[in-house]
Amino acid sequence: MQKILVVDDDGLSRTLLAETVRALGHQVSMAADAQEALRMLSSVPHDGVISDVRMPGWDGIELARRIGLLADAPPVVLMSADPDFDISDEAHRRGVRPASFLQKPFDRLGVARAVGILANGDVTAPTGTAHPDVAAAPIGKDDAPEWLATVRGSARQLPPARVWYVAWRRQATGAIVLRSAGEITLIGIKRGEIVDLVGVPGLLADRLPVGVTADSLTTAVGGAMAMGSTLDSALAAASADVARWMLGARSGDVRFDPEWTPGPGAFPLPGTPTMLLARALVEVPTDALQRAWQSVASSRIRARSPCDVPPERWGLDPLALRVHRSASGQAVQALVYELSGGAAEKRIQALRVLDLLLRLNLITLGA
Repeated sequence: MQKILVVDDDGLSRTLLAETVRALGHQVSMAADAQEALRMLSSVPHDGVISDVRMPGWDGIELARRIGLLADAPPVVLMSADPDFDISDEAHRRGVRPASFLQKPFDRLGVARAVGILANGDVTAPTGTAHPDVAAAPIGKDDAPEWLATVRGSARQLPPARVWYVAWRRQATGAIVLRSAGEITLIGIKRGEIVDLVGVPGLLADRLPVGVTADSLTTAVGGAMAMGSTLDSALAAASADVARWMLGARSGDVRFDPEWTPGPGAFPLPGTPTMLLARALVEVPTDALQRAWQSVASSRIRARSPCDVPPERWGLDPLALRVHRSASGQAVQALVYELSGGAAEKRIQALRVLDLLLRLNLITLGA
């Protein structure tokens, strides 16, 4: 449980955000302006701050700057309702580096993501290292069918997204088991497809009554349908939630249990590859993504040999498919070239694709 300070001069917005954070299981304090917020932080430690940018007196960026001067400065998420205002550029111009950004009007998923970043720190690796735990893995290590049976270690070194991807392309049956802070999460897999979920945090939380949690796929889907969701929409939402969890789980110990078998009537969760891609492509804020990759020389980026699964099975966009099909690395270089010129939108797209491929160990960073 985190203690979060919500700062907003708009009373309704402040209350709604505080209630959303509280419904996610955290303690909440509120402040109506930056000066009040700084006084509260000086007297009571908090784990994180979510602040509006546009406020009378000090704005949110100035508040974040002053928070950074505190001895035990908590991370700050900045939010704005103005789609034309680039918070990132203005913050960096003024020497402020927020943990993340939140767009108004906010939704439960966006708030959950912001609180998750406040709880776990920066979601990117330090500048120039770009997910070194995945990148450092030997090329080809996980190509052997027996590799899954040996999976056992830190989730930082063996992200659940990578373990699932190997199981998916090998069409394996078993379960990814993560033990963290005494809690156990299980993702059951049958011939590479996810067929059971137990203990995934936040599973279908946005479709269940506030305060209600479901610890399994069956109960979550049943609860969502009781609240008016169709079966198809509930399963699609569950795919998105498990993709979010697999990409964000970075603490605890993970293992693959090849002895696990699905119960009778198990059926695959649809669309997980596509959902994993969609979640990955928006998971890291643009400015943080650029910082993590800014000193990675193009000569260090290498393609792995393509896996033995038809690329159509993996829901990648055309740029990523070019990498997936390439053994020579020419397609990787095409992505790298996109980073050095052209429209900003295409540069960011290429960077996000490279970042996703690195997470899945389809490319590596050499010395």
